[in-house]
Amino acid sequence: MSWRRELLARDIESVIDVCIRDPACPFKNFEHSKNSFSFVLNVNGELAAYTFNVTEDYPDNSALTCLNFPDKPEIIRERIPVVFTRMASEHWKPVDVCLPDISSIQDKGGGDASALKSHNLMVIDDEQPPHSPSSVYTDGTCDTDDTDYDDMYYMDLDDEAYYCEDDEPDSSTHPLLLHDMEQVRKHFGPDAINGRVFTELRDIDVELNIDVSFLEEEISKAWCISRSEPIVVRLHCSLTKYLDANVPKVEVFQPSKSGHSGICSQLRKIAETVLLQQWKNVSNEKVQSQLKTAAPSPSKSPSSGCSASADQSNQKKTSKRLFPWQRSSSVNGQTVTPTGTDDLHLIPAATQNGKNAKVIPSLEHGFLVQLYTYLRNRIPTLSEFCVVCDEQHIFQNGAMLKPAVCERELCVFSFQTLGVMQDAAENIASGAEVVDLMVAMVVSSIKSSRRQLIFEPYPMVVDPRNPKELAFTPKKKNYERIQQALDSFISIREMLAAGCSTDVKKRMDGQDMLAYPLLQWIISSNRSHIVKLPEGRQIRFMHTPHQFLLLSSPPAKEATFRKAKMISGSTFAFHGSHIENWHSILRHGLINASGTKHQMHGAVYGKGIYLSPHSSVSFGYSGMGHGIHKQAKKQGAQALPKEPPTNRQNSPSTCRFLQSRNLTCIALCEVVNSRELTKHGHVWVCTNPDLVCTRFFFVYEDGKVGDQAVDTTQEKYTREIIAAMADCSAP
Repeated sequence: MSWRRELLARDIESVIDVCIRDPACPFKNFEHSKNSFSFVLNVNGELAAYTFNVTEDYPDNSALTCLNFPDKPEIIRERIPVVFTRMASEHWKPVDVCLPDISSIQDKGGGDASALKSHNLMVIDDEQPPHSPSSVYTDGTCDTDDTDYDDMYYMDLDDEAYYCEDDEPDSSTHPLLLHDMEQVRKHFGPDAINGRVFTELRDIDVELNIDVSFLEEEISKAWCISRSEPIVVRLHCSLTKYLDANVPKVEVFQPSKSGHSGICSQLRKIAETVLLQQWKNVSNEKVQSQLKTAAPSPSKSPSSGCSASADQSNQKKTSKRLFPWQRSSSVNGQTVTPTGTDDLHLIPAATQNGKNAKVIPSLEHGFLVQLYTYLRNRIPTLSEFCVVCDEQHIFQNGAMLKPAVCERELCVFSFQTLGVMQDAAENIASGAEVVDLMVAMVVSSIKSSRRQLIFEPYPMVVDPRNPKELAFTPKKKNYERIQQALDSFISIREMLAAGCSTDVKKRMDGQDMLAYPLLQWIISSNRSHIVKLPEGRQIRFMHTPHQFLLLSSPPAKEATFRKAKMISGSTFAFHGSHIENWHSILRHGLINASGTKHQMHGAVYGKGIYLSPHSSVSFGYSGMGHGIHKQAKKQGAQALPKEPPTNRQNSPSTCRFLQSRNLTCIALCEVVNSRELTKHGHVWVCTNPDLVCTRFFFVYEDGKVGDQAVDTTQEKYTREIIAAMADCSAP
């Protein structure tokens, strides 16, 4: 019996022991087999049957199914006693279930590992669980993260469905595997790869540590990853067969991030896809023959072997000169730039037909270098591709910052019905003010007389009563039904008070079954990074408590912007647009609407994005017309009437949420001083959207606006804006 099967048996036994000791226990009729554990829950006479279906890599990739809802299994990665404890607390009472110690499972042997250790690989006997609670890596460091990554994807020898078997297995490590791992170290640094060997299974976990320090701090925050540590891509490979075995399983994570990361999930799906595609075309013999004939130059970058056209190669050479701003990584305390770092695909896809990021590199440096290079090149362009089908998004203004699902119906069904949609309650808890604002934008857009033009994208929501149908779809628009669902939303304060997502959903389902799914869509379809600024970091001269950091540019566009900024410099200007337009802007970005159906004002100065350094001009474009904040003159300051005393709790400076649906807004942008920016007095026009990046967003209630005398070209205003940007970039 493998240690995993023994662990499963002990876990089941501990649960049953707790239940049979208490006659009042509502959990009855226990049954278990090799791969399942079933029981019945009796709560006040209502019976519900549950089944744990486990896999060979228990506790990972198991499923808990309630027979009352057989089509909605819950995927779990926790041990059965842990899940049972939660269920008992919810339906019965808190119980103390003994959790068998993994380390107490007896070691059943391992084998001679001296040869493997000589290659700087950590050796773990497969019949003994990996070191607990922390795991030792090949460099001697420890991973103290609570996430049980060490227990991932280790299967028994008799699992013929996944592993190939030889009649006379070779106990040695395949030399091509050792060669490929050494090539990764050679090209990307000694810390770029780790290996952990399971001798009895003749398997190895190869961990590619992909440096992401080239990402800007703001982008890494928006993606919920840390740029100070690598993204780990773990491959579960055969030690002796390597490329001749079945396709390896993949795990992608950051060691310090115990929670779910959408970027890591997307990268794992990409890695699985490319492995399936490439595995059919590679073998140990084929790769070894290519290595013999290639004879690459020692100084040649692994990225330069991409099977791209001559034009693409020239474009990548250009990008090497274009982006000196990229940060180098640190290896063994020395600051170095790994081979090929400057060859990252950072030119916006719009200028390279959207193809370069998906070009598969050559095999001249081995398979692991090929995979490492491909995944590293994909990271800066992840937001340009659908998280489900990995096809390019089609937007009017290129890619946005946050990855999202595309509008293909199959992807929408997969995204929503498989439970990978962002949890609304978590977003409300961490960014309630932002959710409040996004809902207000949708309400304004749906109530507009121009909604047929501006309410884009139109929601795509799966019907909770019939998961095979779409309740909302652009093919059959029903604005009145969306308005009805929006009217049934409970307030943000009520959502916060409800707490968990189950209670929020229950409250909203009681009003309208489509309300909660629509709320989830509003949150998950947002493509921009928007965060409420704390009071101490707000821009004082804007005179509103509702101030937000607003970033929408993906790494590629940000790189182009920074390069142009280094050459020509930049300045700040306002962009005013009615609140009803911002539902679309957050998802599509600022676009050149001149001459299109979306144009609201005359394009007197030609086509482009209209900006102004003067707040008064942009306030006008936002539809603001009364309640203007006027700057007090020094000589008349004492003559101003005193404001009546206000309730501190409801004063504008401390108001957390929006109190009115009569909203106006304005964005503060950074724009490059290039020849594509033409200035016509107080009105500026930029014909290239890549040279305009949103930075801040300000919201005003009941028609009130900020100081009309603001001129961003003046040093006193520029200085405060730059200070606010520096505060937002601080960790």
